[in-house]
Amino acid sequence: MKKAISLLLVVTMLTLAFTGCGKSEDDHGAEIPVYISDQIINFDPAFAYTDDAAVKILSLIYEGLTKIDSNGKVKNALLDSYTYKQQEDGTYLLECTLNETCWSDGTTVSADDFVYAIKRIMDPEFSSEAACLLYQLKNAAKVKSGDVSIDDLGVRAADTSILQFIFDEDIDVNIFMETLASPALVPLREVAVSTVENWSTTTNVLVTNGPFYVKKVAGDEELILERSQYYYRDVVKDKEDKYVTPYRLIISYNADRELYQNETEITSNELAQYAMLFSEDKPNSIVYNSDIALEKRGEADTTSVDMLTQHVYYFNTENELFKNPDVRKALSLALDRNEIVDIVKYASAAQGWIPGGVFADSSRKTDYREKYGSLISESADLDTAKSLLKSAKVTKGSFTIKCKNSAVEKAIAEYAAGVWKKLGFTVTVKTLGYKTLSPSAETEFYTLYVDRLSEALKARDFDVIAIDYTAMSTYAWGNIAQFSTDYSGAAISLKEITENKDYVPDLTHVTGWQNDKFDSLIEEAAKIADVSERSDKLFEAEKILIDEMPVVPLISYKNAYSKSKSLKGLETNYYGATLFTDAKLSHYNDYISEETF
Repeated sequence: MKKAISLLLVVTMLTLAFTGCGKSEDDHGAEIPVYISDQIINFDPAFAYTDDAAVKILSLIYEGLTKIDSNGKVKNALLDSYTYKQQEDGTYLLECTLNETCWSDGTTVSADDFVYAIKRIMDPEFSSEAACLLYQLKNAAKVKSGDVSIDDLGVRAADTSILQFIFDEDIDVNIFMETLASPALVPLREVAVSTVENWSTTTNVLVTNGPFYVKKVAGDEELILERSQYYYRDVVKDKEDKYVTPYRLIISYNADRELYQNETEITSNELAQYAMLFSEDKPNSIVYNSDIALEKRGEADTTSVDMLTQHVYYFNTENELFKNPDVRKALSLALDRNEIVDIVKYASAAQGWIPGGVFADSSRKTDYREKYGSLISESADLDTAKSLLKSAKVTKGSFTIKCKNSAVEKAIAEYAAGVWKKLGFTVTVKTLGYKTLSPSAETEFYTLYVDRLSEALKARDFDVIAIDYTAMSTYAWGNIAQFSTDYSGAAISLKEITENKDYVPDLTHVTGWQNDKFDSLIEEAAKIADVSERSDKLFEAEKILIDEMPVVPLISYKNAYSKSKSLKGLETNYYGATLFTDAKLSHYNDYISEETF
């Protein structure tokens, strides 16, 4: 089978023979066709870490207080300035002044929008693994457990543009500022989020604050991002493209997949034809792609960028088959990660739960993975796997691998299923796309979608589930503490706490895994201020996690892209997402743009 490449492809058709002639009547700027084989349905940043393609899109439509450039340098985004000082009551106050910008509906982004987003994550009835990033805030643990009101959380808006964080103890402000660059900690507009339950899946409700906004969602057919005219602009005085150069990114999911799933190598001319296949009504010049099977890219140059995203499997440890950690370890040991890299191509074998790129000290000069080394073998060890299964007295059983409806993820799952079948198991691969909700009286004028994989994950409705896990932050704490009972971010029912004295909330990670020694190490790490010393403790915890294997890290993704000389100004952030804010396409007016919405 032809290799499936995790590729972010940008190709220019070299002649106007493919594109037609003429100029766009309304010259707003370049419209760049994009191809991503995984449809993006859910635009909720609290869940972006389960999909590498979504992370790339959300980086274009949301902006937080800070951001991290491709070199790992923390820069201000919505943050203009800050002060940090101890108050008379002994607490510490971090006061942030915001830059002035607006949401895509023209309303001002305010400090209240950050307060709402943070309180949403820390609400005891809301489940989010991002909660572990925020436990330094005053009363955070008590708020998340339901012991005190959400209004007691150490975050507040002192004014429209003044956001305040309150801490009981002195913190490393630089590290907290870096944490605020997490994709999960962007602001949200409460009036939009609270309108309908599935607010994040429809353009009629979705409001964003990044350089682009979501103009159109059409299931698995098309997604259009359009330049936000309110992004830092004075709409009266400033040019339309002052801060965002392209006008639109026209993202398509449809293609003749047989073209790249057969055994034939693809030439640069065929790439141009490929662009036409899924966008015949808009034969423009650029194709941008995430997961596509291409072995040969012709004359196009390819750039490969490391991502903080790994493809991992979660086991449901409540499943009788997976309760014994030796079974989980055996299944992990049986997989050859180098073979999976061959399937994906632009990837590397995972070495642990923490990916490369995460820092091990406050100087940000030491890579966590390089410091502590690999905890996972790249090669398969079938003999040990069989021995573990034999000692566990588990040599057969049936289970399902659930994954996104993606050519790459399905190929990985089918590989894993094939290996595990050889161990005696009956394994089914089930791909999950999206479903369309029936309109109600409140939603009759727009379409609501539900991401079935996210739905299954949240409900713990899986045996094994495939997740593209993006690191919560650039430090180990935010990525490993979530497996601890006290920092899992799991939801609890305040009603049950009030009405049922026997109610015991399930505060385990979504895998259902819990380990007392692990919990103890996380508690010890939480009390260590020095990042290097804390990383040492977190590595001890990571060793337990990998030894018991409730999660199976498989590969670390690379974001690779090929582009012609006609497209300039692409950048990437530290998370590996491609940024189009300053993208410039030569002679874009030579291409016809047709409105399709």
